[in-house]
Amino acid sequence: MDKIMKLNISLRPAAPPHSFLSCSSSLKVSCFNNIKKTTWNNEMRAIPARDRVIDIGKHKGKMLGMLSSEYLRWMSKNLITGDSEKWGKLAEDVLEDEVYADRMEWEVAERLLTGEGMVGSSGSGVAGELKELSKRFGWDYDDKVGWSKVDFRLLGTSKGGRLPRVQDKQQQVESNLKKPSGKGSSGGSVGREKRRERAAKRRENQTAVAGKRNTTEKEETDDDNDGRKVEEIGRSRFPGRQSLINKVLHEE
Repeated sequence: MDKIMKLNISLRPAAPPHSFLSCSSSLKVSCFNNIKKTTWNNEMRAIPARDRVIDIGKHKGKMLGMLSSEYLRWMSKNLITGDSEKWGKLAEDVLEDEVYADRMEWEVAERLLTGEGMVGSSGSGVAGELKELSKRFGWDYDDKVGWSKVDFRLLGTSKGGRLPRVQDKQQQVESNLKKPSGKGSSGGSVGREKRRERAAKRRENQTAVAGKRNTTEKEETDDDNDGRKVEEIGRSRFPGRQSLINKVLHEE
């Protein structure tokens, strides 16, 4: 009986030797995918979408903020599955970015400069149309320093600078007016007013002290003069009295 049981056990199929290796490999692949996904999410949070360098398509190697709004819209509409889905979502983020809004506005000006856009019938030409665009978008058309700092190739990214705007200049002026001019003062005009008040008080005090000093000196001078006069009178009368006494004695 024991021999029959041993024979049955030996006839059972053994687990294939590669089954453990197969499970181990699938576990490694799963772990690798999770790590890759976590790394990608961390990078997305650390770098703005406009500064992400695309690694697919004809614009491979460029930052998303450098691409035209038309191409980004195509990406967000068509890249919706597989590994490219993440780029479609990033393209949507860029289109909603206020920094990238500068590039979308400038695209209108580029069409005028290249002749692709229609020039208005006002007869002012391209320069006049650019001024009209400046008013429409709130650009500071006369800020030459601000325009010189813009890198139009990188416009729409964090490295391209921002288009100068009238509102930004006004905010800068207001900010400078609110800055304190020194310690203990809330502003330049307030500080100057306080200094003027302190100077006026010092002059009043000095004038009062000087007037009091002059009055005291005058009183002391008058007292000295009066004493000197009394002394002189006493001296002039005393010798006369003695001579009068001598005269009377002599007459007697």
